[in-house]
Amino acid sequence: MIDSARWPALRTKPVARPPLQRLAAAALAAWIAPPAAGAALLVLGNLLPPGPGPTALSVEGFFLVSSVRLSWAGLLAGVPLSVLALRAGLAGWAVALGAGAALGVGAGLAVGLEPGIVLPGSVMAAAAYWLTLRGAIGPDRMRPEDR
Repeated sequence: MIDSARWPALRTKPVARPPLQRLAAAALAAWIAPPAAGAALLVLGNLLPPGPGPTALSVEGFFLVSSVRLSWAGLLAGVPLSVLALRAGLAGWAVALGAGAALGVGAGLAVGLEPGIVLPGSVMAAAAYWLTLRGAIGPDRMRPEDR
């Protein structure tokens, strides 16, 4: 069961001035996580015997590796939105994943990509961003609501 006090879905304590270094680290994590996972899927898909499963892994891996070319657009809108969410006390994981998915799908649609192609990478990037911003995997492990 998820501890809603430590991992709130919606409401968090407001953060008047989110640390710039944490925002930068979160953006970097969101930019790197999907291509890194994609590279792992490509390797795994090539190591398995031929078939529909390994081919699907390789295809999804290719899209995740390629996401680095589009994810910056989502981050340009997502980072300022995350600051507003932190200030308003609406920086829970469900908000982050929903916003990341919406921004990713929107950026994908803007360049003619199907939502199903960009959604996995968008959610993965949003999760990496939120976890880093919350300090769960950051250098000092400080949660933003403790500031």
